[in-house]
Amino acid sequence: MGGDTETCCHAGNRMAAINNLFYRFNFKLFGITLTAHGHLSLSHLK
Repeated sequence: MGGDTETCCHAGNRMAAINNLFYRFNFKLFGITLTAHGHLSLSHLK
């Protein structure tokens, strides 16, 4: 029974780590998109 709990916890930790990476990646991507959009808007206004 203890083994099952351990496996479950490890799977949860792995999922959390993957989710964390995924969110960080998306945040970076979003930031890059925002920056690029800002530059485009600024050059458009000039």
